[in-house]
Amino acid sequence: MSRQCQTGTNDRQGVPRSIFSVAHLPQIERFDAWKDSIASIFDVEAEKEIAANFQATLEATLIGPLLFARTETCRQAWSRTPRRIALDGMDHYLIQYFERGGHLDIEGVTHGPEGYIVVFDLSRPLANTTTDFCNFSVLIPRPLLAAQLERPDEMHNLVVTGVVGSLLRNHILTLQALSSSLDIASSDRVSEATIGLVAACLNGVDVDSALRDGSTSYAGIVQIKHFIDGHLHSENLTADWIARQNGVSRSKLYTMFERHGGVAAYIRSRRLQHAFHTLRDPTRRHRSLYDVALEAGYNNDAAFCRAFKNHFELTPGEVRRLRRPRPSAENAIANASRRYEHWLHHLGATA
Repeated sequence: MSRQCQTGTNDRQGVPRSIFSVAHLPQIERFDAWKDSIASIFDVEAEKEIAANFQATLEATLIGPLLFARTETCRQAWSRTPRRIALDGMDHYLIQYFERGGHLDIEGVTHGPEGYIVVFDLSRPLANTTTDFCNFSVLIPRPLLAAQLERPDEMHNLVVTGVVGSLLRNHILTLQALSSSLDIASSDRVSEATIGLVAACLNGVDVDSALRDGSTSYAGIVQIKHFIDGHLHSENLTADWIARQNGVSRSKLYTMFERHGGVAAYIRSRRLQHAFHTLRDPTRRHRSLYDVALEAGYNNDAAFCRAFKNHFELTPGEVRRLRRPRPSAENAIANASRRYEHWLHHLGATA
């Protein structure tokens, strides 16, 4: 690119801040600049006419181990594929409040009530489209929030409304109002209070009605998912056995897991996820690929490798050799407007 994006600086002593903007780039370069930068967390695409008149601003503040951001940009499609998740290793919860605009459903209608809050689990695949929008985001590393959640693995695509949503929205807006005046000394206390409030609010959500794609009994699904995880490597783990052990009919079980592609697909996905974490774990590098394949329910490593690559778009060997890409500190300091990319990959570890 012929010019750098606008650089954000903060001369006063306080929490680290970064402002990324494409406003001072030629129109022809703007979307590519945004796409390159936001690729630190999402893959994005925009229609040709939108990309030709593109605008985007992202103001980020590092508050202790949390990242707070205000984003204003145009309509576009966002995704996190299994391959991207495997490559970046990012494991955060993303809580977003949409002040204006929002996500589109399959008919092109904005999904969710005005001013809604939605939660995403960045370790899970994601694909959606947004309108022109302005939103506020809080990113929290999983270890800091999951320990306080009653159902840490069931937060993905959760829409938060009502009194609980109002509490979260007011806190997010307070963070926005205070972000420019926070100092390092107070940031840890603010982040601790934020994590506690987010956990309390999410634990208080009526998940049966809040899950965007959930229409069956949430408690029943959670119970059976926990049962599956507890018997993940059992040879008895079939739909018939699960239904009998949990006192539900096969038809009810299939209805519960329809949004997961069926019971067998869910079990296969969970086993492959477990295999992925085994392969990424340096303390388990001594385990042979054949042992990992057997544990995942495959009788030979060739079949396991095919299924694994179909799911993650990477081979087991490639995952075992992965090193998480982290933007260098030198580059992050050199381009202050893009420091948030560096922070995303270091949340909870270092500023």
